[in-house]
Amino acid sequence: MGGVAMLIELRLRNLAVIEEVTVPFGPGLNAVTGETGAGKSIVVDAILLVMGARAQPDLIRSGADSAVIEALFELPPDHPAAEVLETEQPDLPEAAAAQGIRRDCRRVLEPSGGSPQPSTRQAPTRPEPSAFP
Repeated sequence: MGGVAMLIELRLRNLAVIEEVTVPFGPGLNAVTGETGAGKSIVVDAILLVMGARAQPDLIRSGADSAVIEALFELPPDHPAAEVLETEQPDLPEAAAAQGIRRDCRRVLEPSGGSPQPSTRQAPTRPEPSAFP
């Protein structure tokens, strides 16, 4: 069946009422809590958007040109998606693939109403703090 993919970090810029925030996730259960209006639903919506959900132009923060959603995922080597990624990235070092693959996904929302599909790129297997700007 394969291991479980894990969301490592979520970064939002100019999404709804959020100017900029980075949300780190750890192993196990992660709970998103806060007061009414704190942005919990925006965080959940951002995960859906980076995975390809349909976006509305009104999600872009007032006064901003675009909104950016970035997510860093870790896939264990036996995850079904890891095989697809290895096919797409044949130059991925064998040692990195054996430890697990980290992918960062990025989606930019623009006011034109056009909402391009999420784009992905290979991220370092063990990223430095500055590797996810």
